[in-house]
Amino acid sequence: MKIKTKQTLVIILLVASFLLPLLLYVNQFGTSLSSKQSDWSNFGSFLSGIYSPLIALVALFILAIQLVIQRAASKHQFDQAFITCSREDINFYITKLEKHLKESFEDDVLIKDYIDKHFRFLDTSALTRHDVIAQIKSFHKKHQYIIDIWLAIYPIQKGLEINKAYPYEQNFEASKLRLASCISFGTCVAIDNMYYVITNDINNGKYYFTEAKRQTP
Repeated sequence: MKIKTKQTLVIILLVASFLLPLLLYVNQFGTSLSSKQSDWSNFGSFLSGIYSPLIALVALFILAIQLVIQRAASKHQFDQAFITCSREDINFYITKLEKHLKESFEDDVLIKDYIDKHFRFLDTSALTRHDVIAQIKSFHKKHQYIIDIWLAIYPIQKGLEINKAYPYEQNFEASKLRLASCISFGTCVAIDNMYYVITNDINNGKYYFTEAKRQTP
C-alpha cells in the first residue's frame, strides 16, 4: 500500500471518529437548541466523555509517529557518519598502501611487481607448501607494514559487509572496487594470499579477493 493511500485512510478514520459521536447524538436527540441548562450540561458531559479519550488517543498516536520519525532520522545520521568514516579510513589506508607498494624490493624491482609475480597465482594447496610459506614469511619480515595495513582494512570492510541493507551493502561493494582499481585486483589477490598465510587463515577461508579456502583437517 502506498504512503499517500495510508495517509488518506488515517485522515478518513480520524474525521469519522470525531463526526460519528455527534451524528449519533443528533440522530437520538434532534438538532433543536434546548433552553434547559440540564440539557446543555448533559451535552457537555457527553462531549467530554467521548472526545477526551479520543483526543488523548490521537495525541498518543502523533507522539508515536514523531518517535518513529526521530528514530529513523537518528539512524540515518548514524549510518551516514559510519559510512563516511569508513570511506575516509579506507582511502587513508589505500594511500599508505600505494606508497609502500611503489618502494623497491631488490634489484630495483618494485614491491608491487614482486608480490604480483610470486604471490598472486597461488591456490589453496600452494599456500600450504612449506617453501611458499617460508617465502611469504621472509617477505613479511622485511615489509611487515603491507600486511599491517591490510589487517587494518579488513575490519572496516567487515563493518560494511555485515549490514545487508542500503547504504551499507552498496558502500561495501564500492570499497572493494576502490581497492581493486587503486592498487589493481591482482595485487589485492596477492596481498590476500599473504594475509592467508601470515594470519594462519584467521578468516576461516572468507576473503574478499583470493579464492583460498580453509583447509579441512
